Amino acid sequence: MKNEKNVIPYWITPFLKLAGAYNIVWGIYILENPLGFYKIFNKTDEFPLFLYPIGGLVLGLGVAYWIASYQPRKYWFFSAAGFLTKSASPVGNWVILTTTQIQWDGYLLATFCNDVIWIIPFGLATYYTMRK
Repeated sequence: MKNEKNVIPYWITPFLKLAGAYNIVWGIYILENPLGFYKIFNKTDEFPLFLYPIGGLVLGLGVAYWIASYQPRKYWFFSAAGFLTKSASPVGNWVILTTTQIQWDGYLLATFCNDVIWIIPFGLATYYTMRK
């Protein structure tokens, strides 16, 4: 009989697949069309170079989440990376918002959709996959 601590909730695998697919698509979009991404949220032609590494990071994390979906306990650190990046990103975005001329309305929406809504599920996934 399995110990209850060893059981991973059923939702973690589809959640990691969803997070992986979402981040892969979003990362490719940012890399392929960074100005389009920027215009969605800022309505200006001023282009920040920081979007290229962010697009690569998002794409890489998407691949990592997808890989982790097959063996969530073995690759628990990908869930932890998701939790940490999704938790830290709003702080970094706050710094960007307060030190640049970026328009708040679109940027806050992007932060909510790409970071805030993912914090709790990644936190729970990290908790369940780390415990032995």
